[in-house]
Parts: sequence; structure tokens; C-alpha cells
Amino acid sequence: MCSRAAKISVIIAATLSILGASSGNNAQGLFDRAMSLWPNRDDMQSLSKSIDLWEASLLSNPEPVLERETRLMLSHAYYWYGNSLPEKDKDGRKKAYARGMSVLNTVLEKNPTDHEANFWYVVDLSSHAREVGILKSVSKLPEINRRIKIVQDKDPWYFYGGPNRLVAKIIQQAPGFLRKAYGYKLSDAEKILLENLERFPFYLMNRLFLAEVYASQDRIEEACYQLYMILNNPVDTNPAYAADNGRDTREAKKLLSQLQAKHPQKCK
Repeated sequence: MCSRAAKISVIIAATLSILGASSGNNAQGLFDRAMSLWPNRDDMQSLSKSIDLWEASLLSNPEPVLERETRLMLSHAYYWYGNSLPEKDKDGRKKAYARGMSVLNTVLEKNPTDHEANFWYVVDLSSHAREVGILKSVSKLPEINRRIKIVQDKDPWYFYGGPNRLVAKIIQQAPGFLRKAYGYKLSDAEKILLENLERFPFYLMNRLFLAEVYASQDRIEEACYQLYMILNNPVDTNPAYAADNGRDTREAKKLLSQLQAKHPQKCK
């Protein structure tokens, strides 16, 4: 990650020579090549290549609509990149999430209420806060809440219930005293995620987050049931979210293993 910026000019030169197109057309070509790799984002090499191509596209004078779309995809991609790094690599994760935010600055300067840009900005912001530590990131909560509200006002079900899922995750991860200060309970997170599941049962992150909420409440049987539901049902192969579901299936296996080891009588 730290050497990505230094290598970008080399990547651009190599890619331009391959595509051999005019500047505007080349930006589209770079974008399309990155999109062709995106369904395989669960593979770190494909993910890194997509990022490199989108970064190159930004420097190839894309027209405004394409530029916005490229920045949105980059923010999403850097979130994936950060999550794909080892948990112990906190510095690498923070740098990825920070780039995921900064790449959206241009979009948000032009339109502060762009709900898609606000969503991916807050996804990276909350992920960065997780690496820094919840207590050290309390000052970011007003900004997170403000941006989530922008998304909810425009499209509360954006990205398979994304803004609601973010709220539920923040509630679940926040210390008890902080939840109380903001007037939330863990049951609020449960309610939010159950609503998401009604609309988007195929998007496994909704069910995974619900299992995590149940585990936080020591409702182990219910948590394990949700995890088994993830593991015992075929993963939807829709390329739009198959990689996400594959990632969340692995996370479900990991959490189930932990609960089985800790609560063998309750999680069989």
C-alpha cells in the first residue's frame, strides 16, 4: 500500500501502451478492465489490479460521470483491500481506509449530499475508527451519524440495507455506556438487521451481523442458528455480491468455530 503511489506512474504508462487509446477513451478502457476483474475481488491479486487500473483511470482525464463512478468504486475497493489485510497489519488497514475516504473528497466537494459517496465514505471512516479504537474515535461519531442520515434520507435500503447495517454494527460494537448515551440498545440493532433480512435474505452480511449481535447478548443458540443458516444454504452466485457472500461465509465459519469451542453445549 505505502508504495502504491510511487508505482502509479509506471502502471499508467504500461497500461496506456497496452490499450493505445486517446485520453478520454483510455479512461473508460481502464475503468472497464478494472470492472472485469472486480467480481474476483476476493483474490488479492485481482483486487490490487482493479485498484491500480481505477487509479490510472483517474489520471487519464475521465469525463465527470465516469470520474464519479471511478471514485466510488475505488472507495469500495480500498475498503475491501483494508479488510483483506491481516488483522495485525493495522497500519496497512488504516492507510487503505484513509485512501478510501480521500478519493471521495472531490465528489463530496461538488455534491455534499451525494448519498452513494457519503455511504462509502462512512464505510471507510467507521472501518478506520475500528482500527484506531472505538473510544479514541468517539469524536467521529457525529460525522458518521450525519453522513448515514444523508444516505438514509435518500435511499435507506442502498446497497442491500447498507446504512441500516452500519447503524446496527456501530450499536453492536459500541461500549454499553456509549450506547446508553446515544439512546440505543442491542435490541435496536437486532430489529434493524431483521428488517434488512426480510428485504435482502440473499446478502449474507445481514445475517452475519445479526449472529454477532446475538453473540454479544449471550444468545448463543440463536447466534449459531444464524451461522448455520449461512453455511447450510448455497451461496448466491450473482456476480454483484458473490464475492461478498464468499467472504462472509468464511467469517461465519470462523465465528461458529469460536462459539462451538466456548459454548459446546449451546452451539452444537
